[in-house]
Amino acid sequence: MNIKKLRKSLGFTQTEFAKHLGTTQRTVCEWENGQCPAYIDNLAKLALKKEQAK
Repeated sequence: MNIKKLRKSLGFTQTEFAKHLGTTQRTVCEWENGQCPAYIDNLAKLALKKEQAK
């Protein structure tokens, strides 16, 4: 999953995206740059956001 592509398709900045997921902008940046993994609970939140956007 390309987190940056998903975030942009939803029209969020990193900060807004982080707020919706209950994390920090720094964590979102690290996910997008492959510096740390997105854990399963956050991936589930991402999937839900994507479904809600349809």
